[in-house]
Amino acid sequence: MENLHFVFAASPALPTAVSPLSEVIAWSLWRATQANVRDLLFEESERGLCVKHFVEEKITSRCSYVEVACFPHLRGAPLHDLPSKGGGTAISGASRWRLRFWTGQKSENGPAPACTLVQLVPFAEV
Repeated sequence: MENLHFVFAASPALPTAVSPLSEVIAWSLWRATQANVRDLLFEESERGLCVKHFVEEKITSRCSYVEVACFPHLRGAPLHDLPSKGGGTAISGASRWRLRFWTGQKSENGPAPACTLVQLVPFAEV
């Protein structure tokens, strides 16, 4: 199991067309903490690495993933180098989240696209 730790003193810069995967993940996690999102999905696609937030509509009780950003320069298999599961923490100001993540392939026929699900669990206020 791998551990990831992110401490945000300020908002990270918006990733550019040359940002490495680590900067894209950091920015995406920061944005999720600001939007109070509990589940974040990184998905390899033909358009590049796409970032999606899990959204639940309380009135209709429907759930879906809403695309937040797509990074065409990260086409290919950037998630294949991530461990299959892990954990860590994210800290932004006085708020802290426990991170859990899982990486897997969508199918087993050849080099398939991968996706990583990140779950953000708030720590109880101390």
